[in-house]
Amino acid sequence: MKRSRSVDSNATINPNKKIKISGGRAATHRDVTHILDSDDEIIYNMKRAGQKDESVVQRLIDEGRTKYQVKTIPTRYSRILLKMEEHQEQRLEEEFSDFHEEDVFPPPDAQSSSLLISYSIML
Repeated sequence: MKRSRSVDSNATINPNKKIKISGGRAATHRDVTHILDSDDEIIYNMKRAGQKDESVVQRLIDEGRTKYQVKTIPTRYSRILLKMEEHQEQRLEEEFSDFHEEDVFPPPDAQSSSLLISYSIML
């Protein structure tokens, strides 16, 4: 059973309306992705800096952002880290699948060989 986000005065469901509670927006389900939104960016940066969960929640409330419970901050932070790690691994796999030795070590040509020889003679 799905819950509606908010109901206007005509008793119709309005899913686009933001739910306001005292101290910020109500925490609703949002998927975590490797692309951080502004709330997740604050959580990520503050937790990396070693801030306490209570400090993160208070900053989000002070800025009028999503009002998370203190116990949800570590869970959200760990999910952010997991998604970022998964994305990084995926990028590395894509890069390694396109890896060719010629891309890193181009075959020597006559001009570069002669420059290398002349440089070594000068030393």
